[in-house]
Amino acid sequence: MDKISIRLPRIPRIFRGLSIKQSRIWGAILVLTGRQPVWSKKDFANLSREGFQKCMTAYSCISLIAQTCAGIPWQLFNTPRTQREKISEIKQHPLLDLMRRPNPYEGQSAFIERTISFFKLAGNTYIERVGPNPGKPRELYALRPDRVKVLPGDKLGIVKGYQYEGGGTKEEFFDGEILHVKSFHPLDDWYGLSPIEVAGRGIDISNMALAWNYKLLQNDARPSGALVTEKGLDDEQRNRLKEDIKTEYGGFENAGRPLLLEAGMKWEQMSLNPTEMDWLNLDKVTLRKICTVFNIAPELMGDTEQKKFSNYQEARKALYMEVALPLMSFFRDEFNNWLTPLFGDNLKLDYNRDAIQALQEEAVKVFDRMSKAHWLTVDEKRKATGYEEDPSGHGGVILVPLNFIPISEITEGREEGTKGKDKSFWALKARKKALWLHFMKRVEMKEKGLRDPVKVYLKNQAQRIKKALSKIKDMSSIDINSIFDIEEEAKKYVREFDNYYTDAVQKAGDAGLLASVGKLMDLDFEEKQEEEAFIITAEIRKEMMEMILESGTQINKTNLKKIEKMLERAMVESWTVEEFTQNIFERLDGLSLSSSRRIANTEMGKVENWGQLEGYKQSELVELKGWLSAFLPTTRDTHAEADHFYSDNPIPLDQGFEVGGELLQYPGDPAGSSGNVIECKCATYPEVKEQEAT
Repeated sequence: MDKISIRLPRIPRIFRGLSIKQSRIWGAILVLTGRQPVWSKKDFANLSREGFQKCMTAYSCISLIAQTCAGIPWQLFNTPRTQREKISEIKQHPLLDLMRRPNPYEGQSAFIERTISFFKLAGNTYIERVGPNPGKPRELYALRPDRVKVLPGDKLGIVKGYQYEGGGTKEEFFDGEILHVKSFHPLDDWYGLSPIEVAGRGIDISNMALAWNYKLLQNDARPSGALVTEKGLDDEQRNRLKEDIKTEYGGFENAGRPLLLEAGMKWEQMSLNPTEMDWLNLDKVTLRKICTVFNIAPELMGDTEQKKFSNYQEARKALYMEVALPLMSFFRDEFNNWLTPLFGDNLKLDYNRDAIQALQEEAVKVFDRMSKAHWLTVDEKRKATGYEEDPSGHGGVILVPLNFIPISEITEGREEGTKGKDKSFWALKARKKALWLHFMKRVEMKEKGLRDPVKVYLKNQAQRIKKALSKIKDMSSIDINSIFDIEEEAKKYVREFDNYYTDAVQKAGDAGLLASVGKLMDLDFEEKQEEEAFIITAEIRKEMMEMILESGTQINKTNLKKIEKMLERAMVESWTVEEFTQNIFERLDGLSLSSSRRIANTEMGKVENWGQLEGYKQSELVELKGWLSAFLPTTRDTHAEADHFYSDNPIPLDQGFEVGGELLQYPGDPAGSSGNVIECKCATYPEVKEQEAT
């Protein structure tokens, strides 16, 4: 914005003649200036031309910083007036509207980019507010620094105001109408130090090296030579020779053209020595030095020697952590001193760090670190990750590492005299809950790993059926067994999911061995489990394969029923083969998502329970088992009854639980009916004596 029409504000009467106490040092500075306008000693136009328009490195550094800051959104908060009040974010407010649209000509990003660019170019930036005085401003403008000068103050203040000169007009502003943000300058009381000025020599070297290289390329990338002759040349011959060389052989378009010499002339090449040819290395060094002034990693500026993926990722983080965020904090504080109070008390303008994608990995590390800081309370963890305290008021508890339940629950419900050689370690309700939570966490982890592969399996199955139907001519010739072979589909299921089941059984067996000695597996370090590892014997392997085959068979029997029902409907409604094919494909493909979730949950719950039971059997300490119903309101009544009964009457490991009139070796046992086992979330626990648990 080169030309701005601004009305000169008047100093309110309330300030006239007012005596303000000032630093005696500042008084001396005011005397030195003679209270005359103080112009910046730097040539802003020259700095901008040489350091921004002509130097690619400086241009890229300033643009990168300005655009990075411009992309960070602003937020507004209510600051607490009492200790009981809490900070809350304000979503809609006139101040936020002003920041989003500072003036009719610029949006937030353009305004911030302009403001930051001026600051990095000149070391100063000036922001004018337009609106009632006093009152809420309606517009904000970033002024060109070279057109603004400081008006030293008197009794009213150190700075009286500012004078803007442009387009042949002069306008004066009261100090409060202009926000002057300046960088630190050790030798100037009024203006900040320009980074361009600091990097000036490096920028000059860079510009001259670029110009020298340009001239060299124009001359076929070769240094000049000399035409040598034994005879003297008069002025006319010399001038004609110069003109011929310039027109016939000069410029890159004539590169490589042979030189025609007459009258005994010879061409002698003048080569560059190694020192003169070192301009390439000089250019790299200069680039890095200029980047150092702006605190920018050279790899962000195209330094290929440093630009590796990991280095580039770290450089992007450093750009935010070491450049953009400190600069945003600097401007935030200035805005909160100058602009925010005009919109009311107890307001604080800030920027949204969570919206910065490059810093998300650091946030994940903080969350991961806090999740393992088991010595901290819930509220302490919430504060460390940027959240308020638990609004329910229950965040003052410390959670134990493995089962994530309050420590107080570990001893709750313990009756006097219950601890002894005849008392089971897992009989305590809190420990049962911890064991069940651990079981559910394992099931959840394995279910997530199985869900997508099962969905792919079901989708591919729908494609196989569609392909088989494409060969059918008419509906009367459809044979279900020819388009859907349960036995083959079950075998395919075994081949595709053998590894998933094996891994789940291994982990479940390890968990069963640990539970046999009163311990829970550390889920964060399952792969490093060094205690008695569960062994998948040949017998266990055989039983597991039979289980997988049975699961594949049952799953595909269910799908066969869907196909048969769809075929019955097709016959009744006289569908064509094409209609039947399309409908059956859409039906099976559409159900793949919900079916995969149900299958993964049911299968992993079953396998975890079976593997855990096999782990009990490999322990020398366990002979009895109990039923552990889910701590959920949706638990089946018959399962809750089994929990109540078998808590007082544990049974041998090879004996079945009677649940809903069926004998089940463990929750999810395929020997039970679908209503008794599908998505069952119950588990088992080993009967372990207190003194045997370690």
